[in-house]
Amino acid sequence: GVMRYMERQLQPALKVLSSLQEDNGYLQYTFLWREHEPQHFLGGQGGLYETGDSSDQCGPPPNNTYNNFRNEVALDFLRSHELLGNQSHQIRGVVHLYDALKPMWGLHFPGDCTHYCYNPWRFELTWNGVYTAMKSA
Repeated sequence: GVMRYMERQLQPALKVLSSLQEDNGYLQYTFLWREHEPQHFLGGQGGLYETGDSSDQCGPPPNNTYNNFRNEVALDFLRSHELLGNQSHQIRGVVHLYDALKPMWGLHFPGDCTHYCYNPWRFELTWNGVYTAMKSA
């Protein structure tokens, strides 16, 4: 995932992916997009960190409503720039794990609700996603 707090910061960071279409040096590689993992800040909107949030506890957001804007913006960008598909210059698949990791809020290190859920199961989830995406590519 890309560490950007607002949508307007995320779009420019994704533009580097456009080089997949422009540079023939990438044709021998197969690319996948892996979803950003959910954040679990108790004080944040949809689990996201908000400036000034002093909470050191992770938990599900109010009403269990998560803000998944990073993955939504990324997938919209990939689709609108025709970067998803089966051509040699495209990203061949998406490793979906965001929804599966939403209930894993108790598996962050204390006070680190931003980063990975520390559970061996997420590796199985990731590698199965890679396998599934590569198999369909």
